[in-house]
Amino acid sequence: CFKACGPVFKTAGEGKVIQVRHNDYDRGPLNALSCQEVEDFYRHHKSLTEAIRKDSAVFKILLGTGDTLIFDNHRVLHGREGFSGERKFYGCYVSKDDVDSTMRECGIDVPPGGF
Repeated sequence: CFKACGPVFKTAGEGKVIQVRHNDYDRGPLNALSCQEVEDFYRHHKSLTEAIRKDSAVFKILLGTGDTLIFDNHRVLHGREGFSGERKFYGCYVSKDDVDSTMRECGIDVPPGGF
């Protein structure tokens, strides 16, 4: 069983956002928060959800047979819409550290903390 635990917004130096976690299906219980913090969380969660679901914030692409889509799972909020019919869906995950290391081995300058 996979359990995710972490902040909605992960930041690096000077408050730079390096990851956003927004998935209602794998969010664990908020039992480390006070009652007021839970109320605050859900108020802000509603605002965040409304903002990211605005038509102006959404890019939709229809993939065809054999199409591949590659993105940084920590930098792109993504999802799927409903689907009817038959499909095969494959996921592949690569560690960010592996990508950064490979880039360095190829002589590509990788800033501290990666891209």
